[in-house]
Amino acid sequence: MSNISFNSILDGVSLKLRSAYPTAQIWSGNVKQNLKDRDFNVVMPLATHTGQLGTRAERRPYILIR
Repeated sequence: MSNISFNSILDGVSLKLRSAYPTAQIWSGNVKQNLKDRDFNVVMPLATHTGQLGTRAERRPYILIR
């Protein structure tokens, strides 16, 4: 079973936005300036971690696209 990191999820979302909107600028993280009307900012503000039976855990990343 392969491991999926939060960075790979963030990269996948950014790549999908790039293919859907090729002329838009895709940012990741906090952008304080240079964000224009047709640009996207992809941020993962939080991720939940819930303990399950035994050593199992459920992790859910939340992605915010502005």
